[in-house]
Amino acid sequence: MYTLIEKKKFNLFFIILIAIYSFSINFYYANIGTFPVDTFLHYDSSYRILNKEYPIKDFWIVSGFVVDFIQSFFFKLFGVNWNSYIIHSSLFNVLVSLISYYFFISLKIGSILAFIYAICFSTLAYTVSGTPFVDHHATFFLLVGTFMIFQVFQKKNLNYLWPLIIFFYFLSFLSKQVPFAYTVILQGSLILTLIIK
Repeated sequence: MYTLIEKKKFNLFFIILIAIYSFSINFYYANIGTFPVDTFLHYDSSYRILNKEYPIKDFWIVSGFVVDFIQSFFFKLFGVNWNSYIIHSSLFNVLVSLISYYFFISLKIGSILAFIYAICFSTLAYTVSGTPFVDHHATFFLLVGTFMIFQVFQKKNLNYLWPLIIFFYFLSFLSKQVPFAYTVILQGSLILTLIIK
């Protein structure tokens, strides 16, 4: 049996491994090839935001603007270059993978299985596109909100999470409306059913 301190060290080791792996795998695959339209979708608009031009007001965009504003922040920090572009998606891959790890831990499946699932998740999560992409951001904001909804209904004393859930859903809506609409219809009906019962 592990003592509590050994268990925390074990979890910290897994967290560090997940963070390094999920950042590295996305960074690596983001540098292999490009899709001419999708890969650079947010590069130009994020650069324009740095130059005080704003989506909708000053130029047309094909989806929500959350990814553009987040990427403009990364451009401000690291300069307008390819590395700062893919640091954004790589860090997002890290965050979503770590949140998934904590969600799996909350299911009480054990640290090792949670670690394996989080590594599998990070391998498939953002590496499909590699670069910042609206579909990924929208879906992962919804996923984080869904994890929180699950926690609220599993443990009754977590009602304070509802504003945070709404915040993540709002970010998803401002990223891309399509996955948000489907999820709200499906989850809304499930939540309404649970509340009525």
